[in-house]
Amino acid sequence: MPNNLNNLHNNSPVNKDLDLTLDLVIAAPREKVWQALTQPELIKQWFAPHPYTTPDCRVDLRCGGEFFTLMQSPDGAQYPNSGCFTQVCEPEILGWTDALSTDFRPAEQSFMSVQIRLSNHENVTGYHVHVMHKNSEDKQRHESMGFVEGWTQCAKQLEAVANTL
Repeated sequence: MPNNLNNLHNNSPVNKDLDLTLDLVIAAPREKVWQALTQPELIKQWFAPHPYTTPDCRVDLRCGGEFFTLMQSPDGAQYPNSGCFTQVCEPEILGWTDALSTDFRPAEQSFMSVQIRLSNHENVTGYHVHVMHKNSEDKQRHESMGFVEGWTQCAKQLEAVANTL
């Protein structure tokens, strides 16, 4: 019997009331994008939209492994994000959620679950983001925070980091 755990979000339809999506092209090979997407020292360089920074990041790259980032605003306010990986299918799919902590333990609160799919094309990578929220209020809050602008800027920063590898 095939193991369907790798497809946890793969077949999740987009719910327009709860989900946000973004499809971009990153001008870097998929393997380099994967590196920049999964290595803590590289994530720190691109994960927050400038002028925000990511001074701390921890990655245990396995299903159930920890994914922690600390975003910091220019005035020093800090925004910790803790969760776990739900999908690790190198170099194609990376999924995580803040609804669960390490080893799939339930978290106190949740905001979103994310799936990033990387499609391979000659010298460029398709960057497909699917962000799922538990309710429409969280989705609307994420939109009002500048989801498209922020995630697009971060993708450009990811591209720049990938092209240094």
